Amino acid sequence: MKDVAGPWGEDSDGTCAADGTMRRTMSTATLPLKPPTAPGSGRFPGQLALLLLALLLAFLDLGTRSLHELDVARWGTLAREMIRTGDALVPTRYGEIYANKPPLYLWIVAGTSWLNGDVTPFLVRLPSAIGFVLLVMATARWTMRRTASADAALVAGLLAL
Repeated sequence: MKDVAGPWGEDSDGTCAADGTMRRTMSTATLPLKPPTAPGSGRFPGQLALLLLALLLAFLDLGTRSLHELDVARWGTLAREMIRTGDALVPTRYGEIYANKPPLYLWIVAGTSWLNGDVTPFLVRLPSAIGFVLLVMATARWTMRRTASADAALVAGLLAL
């Protein structure tokens, strides 16, 4: 009785053990040398087109519209006061402490506005536009790595748009 070929080897003479049971040893010749890789590399043919489309949609008309929505105007006001007072830890709005929202987005807006010298509609909307493009590309790359299908990655990226 001989062992079958595969990852388990036979005795050196190709027979069973003395007690009649099959003796199995691990054969190192058949073990994979590299760890298994993910199904896809994360890159796909439509990646550049998807990136350009996301950039176009995110940055089209980004700074030309005024800050007419209350939330966007509020972030601009908070960033302007943060730059004017120099207090980055405690956001204020018209001199009163504003602790209704986490300040990370406000810090980003104030930082880019400080570099520019003034708060503009473009700079208030810039962090959201960058986050949008990153979300679309991350969704497509994650799908490509999980499925190894360029078509599925492109569809996932388009759905994230």
